[in-house]
Amino acid sequence: MPLTGFIFEFWAMSDPTFWAMVALSAKEGNILLTILCLTIWMLLVQIPLYILEVSLIFNVNEKLIKIASRYLDKNNRKKLSNATRIIISLFLLGIGIYFFIDSLVYLLKGIWLY
Repeated sequence: MPLTGFIFEFWAMSDPTFWAMVALSAKEGNILLTILCLTIWMLLVQIPLYILEVSLIFNVNEKLIKIASRYLDKNNRKKLSNATRIIISLFLLGIGIYFFIDSLVYLLKGIWLY
């Protein structure tokens, strides 16, 4: 279980959508809205990790892997080119860095960049 918590924490901290959610929900100044937004984000974005954790607890992870493998084989899609992957990755990284810097400026100066 501690390993899963570590993976969840690393996954959350490296996810640009997490920082976007923190910045956008904190801008409202309502703690209940912030908690609600982060809870919804956590449930939606982290659902694969929760499914994996539950399958490990109930010892059905092999069955889950077979189901996922069948689905992926059946729905085999064309792979993206390396250039497309790099462009998408840089775009998402840029968004994440922007929200991170925006949050950091707010924490240090109390103002939003936008």
